[in-house]
Amino acid sequence: MNAATVLILTIVALLASAAHANPILAKRGGSYYTWLKSGAGMTTFWTEQGSSGGQCLLDPPANGMAVALQSNGLDNWGYTIASMCGVCINIHNGGNSVVARVIDKLANPERGPGDLDVTGPVWRALTSDQPGQLHDVWWEVVDCPDASGPLVYKWKEGSSQWWAGIQVRNHKKPVVSVIVNGQHPERQPYNYFVSNSGFGGPGPYTIQTWFEGGTSITDYNVQLQAGAEVKGSTWQ
Repeated sequence: MNAATVLILTIVALLASAAHANPILAKRGGSYYTWLKSGAGMTTFWTEQGSSGGQCLLDPPANGMAVALQSNGLDNWGYTIASMCGVCINIHNGGNSVVARVIDKLANPERGPGDLDVTGPVWRALTSDQPGQLHDVWWEVVDCPDASGPLVYKWKEGSSQWWAGIQVRNHKKPVVSVIVNGQHPERQPYNYFVSNSGFGGPGPYTIQTWFEGGTSITDYNVQLQAGAEVKGSTWQ
Protein backbone atom coordinates (compact mmCIF):
# COMPACT_ATOMS: atom_id res chain seq x y z
CA MET A 1 0.00 0.00 0.00
CA ASN A 2 1.58 3.24 -1.13
CA ALA A 3 1.57 6.58 0.70
CA ALA A 4 -1.18 8.08 -1.48
CA THR A 5 -3.53 5.19 -0.73
CA VAL A 6 -2.85 5.47 3.00
CA LEU A 7 -3.58 9.21 2.87
CA ILE A 8 -6.90 8.68 1.08
CA LEU A 9 -8.00 5.99 3.54
CA THR A 10 -7.08 8.24 6.47
CA ILE A 11 -9.17 11.12 5.08
CA VAL A 12 -12.16 8.82 4.51
CA ALA A 13 -11.90 7.51 8.09
CA LEU A 14 -11.77 11.04 9.49
CA LEU A 15 -14.82 12.12 7.49
CA ALA A 16 -16.77 9.08 8.62
CA SER A 17 -15.84 9.77 12.23
CA ALA A 18 -16.99 13.39 11.94
CA ALA A 19 -20.29 12.37 10.39
CA HIS A 20 -20.90 9.89 13.19
CA ALA A 21 -20.08 12.49 15.86
CA ASN A 22 -22.35 15.13 14.39
CA PRO A 23 -24.69 13.75 11.73
CA ILE A 24 -26.66 17.00 11.47
CA LEU A 25 -23.74 19.24 10.61
CA ALA A 26 -22.03 16.59 8.52
CA LYS A 27 -24.74 17.03 5.90
CA ARG A 28 -25.02 20.58 4.60
CA GLY A 29 -28.58 21.74 5.01
CA GLY A 30 -29.55 18.89 7.36
CA SER A 31 -32.52 19.72 9.58
CA TYR A 32 -33.89 18.37 12.85
CA TYR A 33 -36.14 19.39 15.75
CA THR A 34 -36.29 18.07 19.34
CA TRP A 35 -39.52 19.01 21.13
CA LEU A 36 -39.10 22.23 23.15
CA LYS A 37 -35.33 21.68 23.29
CA SER A 38 -33.32 22.41 20.15
CA GLY A 39 -33.09 22.26 16.38
CA ALA A 40 -30.85 22.81 13.38
CA GLY A 41 -31.23 23.51 9.70
CA MET A 42 -31.23 26.15 7.02
CA THR A 43 -31.97 29.77 7.92
CA THR A 44 -33.36 32.23 5.40
CA PHE A 45 -34.20 35.93 5.46
CA TRP A 46 -37.91 36.46 6.12
CA THR A 47 -38.87 40.11 6.54
CA GLU A 48 -37.39 43.17 8.21
CA GLN A 49 -39.62 43.25 11.32
CA GLY A 50 -42.21 40.46 11.16
CA SER A 51 -45.95 40.99 11.58
CA SER A 52 -48.68 40.31 14.13
CA GLY A 53 -50.88 38.42 11.65
CA GLY A 54 -48.83 35.22 11.55
CA GLN A 55 -49.78 31.70 12.60
CA CYS A 56 -49.19 32.34 16.31
CA LEU A 57 -51.12 35.66 16.35
CA LEU A 58 -48.32 37.28 18.36
CA ASP A 59 -46.88 40.75 17.95
CA PRO A 60 -43.19 40.99 16.99
CA PRO A 61 -40.90 41.82 19.92
CA ALA A 62 -40.00 45.49 20.35
CA ASN A 63 -36.40 44.72 19.37
CA GLY A 64 -37.50 43.06 16.11
CA MET A 65 -35.85 39.73 17.00
CA ALA A 66 -38.46 37.35 15.59
CA VAL A 67 -38.44 34.09 13.65
CA ALA A 68 -40.78 31.75 11.82
CA LEU A 69 -40.36 28.00 12.35
CA GLN A 70 -41.29 25.20 9.96
CA SER A 71 -44.72 23.72 10.72
CA ASN A 72 -43.45 20.31 11.95
CA GLY A 73 -41.27 22.14 14.44
CA LEU A 74 -43.98 24.62 15.42
CA ASP A 75 -46.57 21.88 15.95
CA ASN A 76 -44.27 18.94 16.87
CA TRP A 77 -45.50 16.95 13.85
CA GLY A 78 -49.10 17.57 14.90
CA TYR A 79 -48.75 16.06 18.39
CA THR A 80 -48.60 19.34 20.34
CA ILE A 81 -50.19 22.08 18.26
CA ALA A 82 -48.56 25.54 18.37
CA SER A 83 -46.22 24.38 21.14
CA MET A 84 -43.33 26.56 19.92
CA CYS A 85 -45.42 29.74 19.62
CA GLY A 86 -43.97 32.50 21.78
CA VAL A 87 -40.89 30.45 22.67
CA CYS A 88 -37.45 32.09 22.67
CA ILE A 89 -34.52 30.37 20.98
CA ASN A 90 -30.81 31.13 21.00
CA ILE A 91 -29.64 30.84 17.38
CA HIS A 92 -26.02 30.04 16.54
CA ASN A 93 -24.14 30.60 13.29
CA GLY A 94 -20.46 29.94 13.78
CA GLY A 95 -19.27 32.32 16.49
CA ASN A 96 -22.37 34.52 16.27
CA SER A 97 -25.53 34.01 18.29
CA VAL A 98 -28.76 35.89 19.04
CA VAL A 99 -31.98 35.26 20.98
CA ALA A 100 -35.26 35.60 19.07
CA ARG A 101 -38.92 34.77 19.65
CA VAL A 102 -40.99 32.36 17.50
CA ILE A 103 -44.10 34.16 16.21
CA ASP A 104 -45.01 32.43 12.94
CA LYS A 105 -44.53 29.36 10.77
CA LEU A 106 -42.67 29.05 7.48
CA ALA A 107 -44.76 29.48 4.38
CA ASN A 108 -43.05 26.53 2.66
CA PRO A 109 -44.19 23.21 4.21
CA GLU A 110 -41.41 21.35 2.41
CA ARG A 111 -38.70 22.92 4.56
CA GLY A 112 -37.01 20.89 7.31
CA PRO A 113 -38.45 20.82 10.87
CA GLY A 114 -35.58 22.88 12.32
CA ASP A 115 -35.43 25.46 9.52
CA LEU A 116 -35.98 29.13 10.28
CA ASP A 117 -37.04 32.36 8.60
CA VAL A 118 -35.58 35.34 10.46
CA THR A 119 -36.17 39.08 10.56
CA GLY A 120 -33.60 41.66 9.52
CA PRO A 121 -32.23 42.28 13.05
CA VAL A 122 -31.72 38.55 13.58
CA TRP A 123 -30.04 38.09 10.20
CA ARG A 124 -27.59 40.92 10.82
CA ALA A 125 -26.74 39.52 14.25
CA LEU A 126 -25.87 36.17 12.69
CA THR A 127 -23.93 37.25 9.59
CA SER A 128 -22.60 40.16 7.58
CA ASP A 129 -23.69 38.41 4.36
CA GLN A 130 -26.47 39.80 2.22
CA PRO A 131 -29.93 38.27 2.88
CA GLY A 132 -30.15 34.77 1.46
CA GLN A 133 -29.48 31.37 3.02
CA LEU A 134 -27.39 30.17 5.94
CA HIS A 135 -26.74 26.45 6.28
CA ASP A 136 -26.09 24.38 9.41
CA VAL A 137 -27.41 27.00 11.80
CA TRP A 138 -28.45 25.45 15.10
CA TRP A 139 -30.57 26.71 17.97
CA GLU A 140 -31.71 25.90 21.50
CA VAL A 141 -34.74 26.88 23.56
CA VAL A 142 -33.95 29.45 26.29
CA ASP A 143 -35.84 31.60 28.76
CA CYS A 144 -37.05 34.80 27.13
CA PRO A 145 -34.79 37.62 28.37
CA ASP A 146 -37.36 40.34 27.58
CA ALA A 147 -40.16 38.72 29.63
CA SER A 148 -40.56 40.20 33.10
CA GLY A 149 -43.34 40.85 35.58
CA PRO A 150 -46.65 38.97 35.43
CA LEU A 151 -48.10 36.97 32.56
CA VAL A 152 -50.40 38.74 30.11
CA TYR A 153 -53.63 37.08 28.93
CA LYS A 154 -55.05 38.02 25.55
CA TRP A 155 -58.74 37.20 25.15
CA LYS A 156 -59.87 36.25 21.65
CA GLU A 157 -62.32 38.55 19.93
CA GLY A 158 -65.86 37.30 20.56
CA SER A 159 -64.99 35.63 23.88
CA SER A 160 -67.90 35.40 26.32
CA GLN A 161 -69.25 33.15 29.06
CA TRP A 162 -70.52 30.80 26.32
CA TRP A 163 -67.38 30.59 24.14
CA ALA A 164 -63.90 31.80 24.96
CA GLY A 165 -60.32 31.70 23.74
CA ILE A 166 -57.32 32.84 25.73
CA GLN A 167 -53.67 33.26 24.81
CA VAL A 168 -50.73 33.52 27.22
CA ARG A 169 -48.17 36.26 26.53
CA ASN A 170 -45.02 37.62 28.18
CA HIS A 171 -43.89 34.16 29.34
CA LYS A 172 -40.26 33.20 29.92
CA LYS A 173 -40.63 29.46 29.34
CA PRO A 174 -42.61 27.43 26.77
CA VAL A 175 -46.31 27.16 27.63
CA VAL A 176 -47.56 23.56 27.54
CA SER A 177 -51.08 23.84 28.98
CA VAL A 178 -53.62 26.17 30.59
CA ILE A 179 -56.33 25.43 33.16
CA VAL A 180 -59.17 27.95 33.52
CA ASN A 181 -61.58 27.45 36.44
CA GLY A 182 -60.73 23.75 36.42
CA GLN A 183 -61.28 23.37 32.66
CA HIS A 184 -58.59 22.25 30.22
CA PRO A 185 -59.10 24.17 26.96
CA GLU A 186 -57.49 22.81 23.81
CA ARG A 187 -54.72 24.75 22.11
CA GLN A 188 -55.56 25.76 18.56
CA PRO A 189 -53.16 26.18 15.60
CA TYR A 190 -53.51 29.95 16.03
CA ASN A 191 -52.12 29.70 19.60
CA TYR A 192 -55.28 30.31 21.64
CA PHE A 193 -56.62 27.89 24.25
CA VAL A 194 -60.31 27.55 23.40
CA SER A 195 -63.39 26.27 25.22
CA ASN A 196 -66.44 25.92 23.01
CA SER A 197 -68.73 26.20 26.04
CA GLY A 198 -66.94 28.99 27.88
CA PHE A 199 -65.25 28.80 31.26
CA GLY A 200 -68.23 28.50 33.57
CA GLY A 201 -69.83 31.93 33.80
CA PRO A 202 -68.80 35.48 32.99
CA GLY A 203 -65.75 35.49 35.28
CA PRO A 204 -63.55 36.46 36.94
CA TYR A 205 -61.42 33.34 36.49
CA THR A 206 -58.57 31.45 38.08
CA ILE A 207 -55.96 30.65 35.43
CA GLN A 208 -53.11 28.20 35.94
CA THR A 209 -50.43 28.14 33.25
CA TRP A 210 -48.06 25.17 33.04
CA PHE A 211 -44.63 25.45 31.47
CA GLU A 212 -42.01 23.08 30.08
CA GLY A 213 -40.07 21.72 33.03
CA GLY A 214 -43.11 21.28 35.28
CA THR A 215 -43.43 24.76 36.78
CA SER A 216 -46.66 26.77 36.82
CA ILE A 217 -48.08 30.20 37.60
CA THR A 218 -51.59 30.76 38.98
CA ASP A 219 -53.44 34.05 38.64
CA TYR A 220 -56.74 34.79 40.39
CA ASN A 221 -59.63 37.12 39.57
CA VAL A 222 -58.73 37.46 35.88
CA GLN A 223 -61.46 39.45 34.16
CA LEU A 224 -62.86 38.50 30.75
CA GLN A 225 -62.41 41.37 28.27
CA ALA A 226 -63.03 40.17 24.72
CA GLY A 227 -60.27 41.22 22.32
CA ALA A 228 -58.17 42.81 25.09
CA GLU A 229 -55.04 42.01 27.08
CA VAL A 230 -55.42 41.49 30.82
CA LYS A 231 -52.34 41.47 33.04
CA GLY A 232 -51.97 38.87 35.76
CA SER A 233 -50.78 39.61 39.28
CA THR A 234 -48.24 36.85 39.94
CA TRP A 235 -44.66 37.72 38.99
CA GLN A 236 -42.49 35.22 37.18
